[in-house]
Amino acid sequence: MNAAYQLIGYDGSANYRKLDIKRRLNQIRQQTIENLMSDIGRVGGSALYDPQTKIMRVNDEFSVAIWIAQYRIIVTGYPRWPFWKRGLIGPDVTILIRMESDNRTVRDFLIAPAHEAQSALRMLKAGNGVRLDAFLFASLDPVVEMARREPMRANT
Repeated sequence: MNAAYQLIGYDGSANYRKLDIKRRLNQIRQQTIENLMSDIGRVGGSALYDPQTKIMRVNDEFSVAIWIAQYRIIVTGYPRWPFWKRGLIGPDVTILIRMESDNRTVRDFLIAPAHEAQSALRMLKAGNGVRLDAFLFASLDPVVEMARREPMRANT
């Protein structure tokens, strides 16, 4: 398609870059979902992901939605992470993956209960105030720990 565009003098490289970024972000999101499910299984929990609803059910106790926010610079030069708020409605826990400026590396994870995630603005900043920043983590370990199961010990 790019060759056809070149024949008519159209430079579609910006569109292709956007598509590449979107494809890459979708791959990172999918890999994050798979890794989280595997980690939950390693600690004795169970996780089932429904691609139709885009919701993960953990230990048949709580639901998790995992979304990704691309790094962008706004007109004033400050970084922002826009996301679609409609995806935050429904699950008990929302995980928002924030990317670094290269949109290849994960910066951090917003792991928030539904009521906190729904009250967030449609765009996160580098600093969002203690109400949201308290839910920023370097890994998904808090979710894995919520899913951890310990075997019952027999009384003897």
